[in-house]
Amino acid sequence: MPVGVAALLFASWATGLTEGASPESIGAWLEAAGPWGLFGFLALFVAANFAGVPGFVFVLAALFAYGPFLGGAVGLLGGVIAAVVNVTVLRWIGGGPVEGGPAWITRVMGWAESRPVGATALLRALTVVAPPANVALALSPVRCRDHALGSALGLTVPVGLYSVGYGCLAAVL
Repeated sequence: MPVGVAALLFASWATGLTEGASPESIGAWLEAAGPWGLFGFLALFVAANFAGVPGFVFVLAALFAYGPFLGGAVGLLGGVIAAVVNVTVLRWIGGGPVEGGPAWITRVMGWAESRPVGATALLRALTVVAPPANVALALSPVRCRDHALGSALGLTVPVGLYSVGYGCLAAVL
């Protein structure tokens, strides 16, 4: 999948699609598109995350496009939607939770079963909607509601840190 992403980026560059693209121009285009720009951004976040693009890329893109406050909210919303949609689709494709296996997997799955919100929040805080985390959660016994709540709680930490960092960086530059 990373090869496909690299090929898409190269094709965009080679065809001139990215010429003149900057955070300001993308932000202006999204703002001019109104609600459709937001829906398009969120849909692209979900699709790209399913294709293997890490979620932090889109969180940072939201910050550059919408600024530290609205961008943080958009990044958080996009992260939760991408996480829930991707785990739901992966479960639909691959089936339910994994049973058995090595002792450490059984131990981790037991923790996810006994503390589903906390386990999900910790994983999301550490990985920010990384595709391998989506696969792990799709194979876990965590229910959809607990997954969504844990994702929202866990993503607030890194998205908040990114927003503060972006605000500080923008003030310096």
